Amino acid sequence: MIMSIRRTMAISGLYALFTLSAFCSFSAADTAPPAPETAQDFAKGTQLAPEFGEGVSIVAVSVRLDGSTGDQARDDALKQQITEAGGGLQGEPFQRFIAEGVLGRIRKLPFVASATYALYESIPRGQVVMVITAAPAAAAAEQPPKREGVLATGESEDLPILLKDDRTLFKVILNGGLGAYSTRNPFFGHADLFTTGNKAAQHPAGPGRTTWAEAYIEPGLGGITRLGDTPAYPYGAVTYLESASWGQDLYDSGSRYHGDFEQLYAGFIYDLPGKRNALNVSAGKQIYQLRQGFLISKIPGSTNLGQLGALWLGPRLAFDATAVAKIKLGMFGIEGIYLKPTEYSGMETNTRISGGTLSYKNGKKVDAAFTYLTVPRSDKFYLDPNGTVLTTREGLRTFSPSLWLFSLFGVDGLWFKGEYAYQDHEHIDMSAYAYAAWLGYDAAKLPWTPGISYRYTYWSGDDPGTGKYERYDPLLSGGQNNYVPGMLVSSVLLNANLNTHKVTLTAKPSDAVGLTLEYSLHSANELNNRGAIGPLQVLQSKELAQELDLFFNVFIGKNYYIQLLLAEAVPGSAVTQAVGGSAANWYAVQASLYWFF
Repeated sequence: MIMSIRRTMAISGLYALFTLSAFCSFSAADTAPPAPETAQDFAKGTQLAPEFGEGVSIVAVSVRLDGSTGDQARDDALKQQITEAGGGLQGEPFQRFIAEGVLGRIRKLPFVASATYALYESIPRGQVVMVITAAPAAAAAEQPPKREGVLATGESEDLPILLKDDRTLFKVILNGGLGAYSTRNPFFGHADLFTTGNKAAQHPAGPGRTTWAEAYIEPGLGGITRLGDTPAYPYGAVTYLESASWGQDLYDSGSRYHGDFEQLYAGFIYDLPGKRNALNVSAGKQIYQLRQGFLISKIPGSTNLGQLGALWLGPRLAFDATAVAKIKLGMFGIEGIYLKPTEYSGMETNTRISGGTLSYKNGKKVDAAFTYLTVPRSDKFYLDPNGTVLTTREGLRTFSPSLWLFSLFGVDGLWFKGEYAYQDHEHIDMSAYAYAAWLGYDAAKLPWTPGISYRYTYWSGDDPGTGKYERYDPLLSGGQNNYVPGMLVSSVLLNANLNTHKVTLTAKPSDAVGLTLEYSLHSANELNNRGAIGPLQVLQSKELAQELDLFFNVFIGKNYYIQLLLAEAVPGSAVTQAVGGSAANWYAVQASLYWFF
């Protein structure tokens, strides 16, 4: 029976994917921006708003000239200068105001009339590609620095720019979103069981259909400048986020409103001697992600539960406190972090995470890293098979090598990603581990850039027959289209005592339109599942659930982004038995509009 369900879900999903692809091939043509040159070594996916790329690693920086100086040799030299100026961003997490600072330096180059950038998903996904477009000038005549923005011109139409010249960018931030959502049989029809003890679930949804709306607005200020003639560039931002929900969502009902500071951080970059060498230090409430989210994703760094509103828009991403320092020396990077997640009031674990990463990225074929993390403080507890508290997360240590290979075996578009993590503990005999093996192929030269990938992930469980504690602690693992178990089942399953088979199909009818179909099959490794969500503490079967997600993403102009989602989750026998023998399929429809200024 379950195999029949899997075939039905997969076939219906494939049909939906190619039907939407055919629709997109003509409906998005008028809104798609001109296609920039493809990065030399990495194909690019759908265009992204810079805010969606915040904290995600830049896998490639591509440069194109929009026009000519009138001299081919001068054009070539100019392109090389721009490539060198922007090359320091490659391999680094995308930070909007740092990117703007680099762009300011490019605008100062002789023969550059103007310069802009755009951000795209990488192929394979999980990183971003930055495309810098420069308009050459016919002459390199010296001109006084042009000052733009409301503070310089007094013209309101210059908004959101307050001040912009060859040294400084200071601007108004105005992000926001609207969404309408509908779901049927959330938590497989047993929200009361899966939300027991969850203080954010004041009025959890019942069986049947529920529909609600969400919105948020995030105004703020941010910028970057250069200190005199020094190679030091301070930057920072402050934003305030007001969110709201109306109707019955998964955890609460009625009208909910909440406002608080979202981002409040400062940092500086110092150019070190040598090519592409730099020091970057920042601290405060900011967005952070470690590589692709296997250990730490920006999504669970904050929360949007219950009375906070905007549950599925998910606007809150900033950690409550951070300190991040990174030194880049050519192809090598050394990073140290200290993180305090933003947790829901009344459900705090008081977790702090610190550690470091040593990385190597040659910019073409290999991306390797080794990460060590420790938890100096936490109240989150670990349970033995009888439900007794063994210890807390405090004292956990994680050792994690990772390797990404591109153009595998010399085949363009063939890639592999491998991640591994081993955990032990200062206070108990703990031996837990997790790994992911991800193989894919993207045909970047074919129409719509079709892609296919398969990923297997394993997160160990605690075997009651041994004297060791073996349940993997997922820390802040996750991230949409990365290591989240599924858009629906992530509300009932953790990346612990879990193995997952995941098949992904992608298509890109244009630079502005992306389609993704994901199928995931989840099972447990041990029947002992202490530390899980709700009724899944002790299992009678290892078959947990499967899910099918269809994403339709459209980038409109420079400032608007639409995401549509259709999802279905099917309970396995483990879930069905845990809730009393009857569990319904879970369906959801999401429609979200985001804007960024």
